[in-house]
Amino acid sequence: MPIDQVRMTQATDTDTDRVVAALGGASFVADRRRQLAGGSGVLLAAWHEAEAVGCVYISFEEADEAELRERRPGTPVLHRLLVVEHLRRQGIGRRLMQTAENVARDRGCARMALGLDLDNIDAERFYRRLGYTEWPYGLLDTFYIATVDGREVRVPEQCRVMEKHL
Repeated sequence: MPIDQVRMTQATDTDTDRVVAALGGASFVADRRRQLAGGSGVLLAAWHEAEAVGCVYISFEEADEAELRERRPGTPVLHRLLVVEHLRRQGIGRRLMQTAENVARDRGCARMALGLDLDNIDAERFYRRLGYTEWPYGLLDTFYIATVDGREVRVPEQCRVMEKHL
């Protein structure tokens, strides 16, 4: 599929349900609905015709992690860059990232940050090609949400932080 047949939009409430149906992440999006409704979060979606083929979430609220809040106050954080598997490596992720950076610039932000799993070498290479570098403060203690015995729990983990001056 030619990349020019893919359009980027800010997902509406109705679109959000379609993005989740295509790409997963229902608990993540449910947790972010307040941000989305209040404008402190943006879900960008990539569409081919009426099908969601990619997404990325931008949080404009202060980060959950104290170290990130203290060292990079006011910096938006990217979450869940996803592209459907059969369309990866065709420029959709790059266009989602460029769109996210433009949204942040339009809001007056000078930098963007993201957390990266320690062993995700492919993603690291991708972000480096886009101009992201690892922040100088080492690993970040963070968490992810897991469902254990029918309830959601925070599971501690570490990640690398990458950032870009916009």
